[in-house]
Amino acid sequence: MRCFFALPVHNPAQQRLAEALASWQRQWPEVKWEHPAALHLTLQFIGDWPAERAAELAAAAANVRWAAFP
Repeated sequence: MRCFFALPVHNPAQQRLAEALASWQRQWPEVKWEHPAALHLTLQFIGDWPAERAAELAAAAANVRWAAFP
């Protein structure tokens, strides 16, 4: 399975991205665009990872701590 660590994008940033995407979708209708609710900021791309080792990634993520940022 393809794995990555990411942060979700919430309102109001999500709304602003949705507005930008609507404009881009009109300009490039041949592109497959994601729904704004599915947008995220990828922090680390892991790549292919065996499903039976998913618990290792979950354990690593559980130990990550950072201060809030705007």
